[in-house]
Amino acid sequence: LFRRELDTANQQLNEVAASAARFGCALLTAGIVGTAALAKITKSASDAVEAANRFNQVFRAAGAGAASAWADSFASSVGRARTEVRDTLSTFQGFFVGLGFGADQAEIFSRKLTEASVDFASFNNLADDDALRRFIGALSGSPETLDKFGFNVREAAVNAELLAMGIQKTTRTATEQQKAVAKMNIIMRTMGKLGATGDAIRTADEYANVL
Repeated sequence: LFRRELDTANQQLNEVAASAARFGCALLTAGIVGTAALAKITKSASDAVEAANRFNQVFRAAGAGAASAWADSFASSVGRARTEVRDTLSTFQGFFVGLGFGADQAEIFSRKLTEASVDFASFNNLADDDALRRFIGALSGSPETLDKFGFNVREAAVNAELLAMGIQKTTRTATEQQKAVAKMNIIMRTMGKLGATGDAIRTADEYANVL
């Protein structure tokens, strides 16, 4: 049943993409838009379909239905496009699954960091995709991506967090999974200390977020 629902959703997205392309062609013929605008219309429709396909594939093991429902609800609460939130969620999911986490555990982490990245972007007046890149960079071993925002995920801090987690290892001997969880803990705790947690919802109606 769920597979049929996904197939139906994908078919509808493809139909939307085709409709957008036809609409763009009609506008071009009527002289309302130029070729550059038509290319943008077609690419946006195509990107939406590709994002949906990627989302369904990344979450196929955990079940895309629950992830989709959560993404849509969160997008509504923070005034973001559903496709944008789903894309962020699937990026984090792919990252954590790639580190070897199970699909369900990866989804828990992905939801937490999707919320955190949107709050981080809102709090620091950044684009959401910039926040996503910075978080992925920090988790992947590039702590400098968060340095200027007051987040210390450098080696010494991660070693201290590993110890606090009861892991008698350092960044040189810990697994990639252990280091990722330690960094995520630091990020989430720092978000709270800075007052950034929940900022996207608190300021959803302010000009910067509306824009």
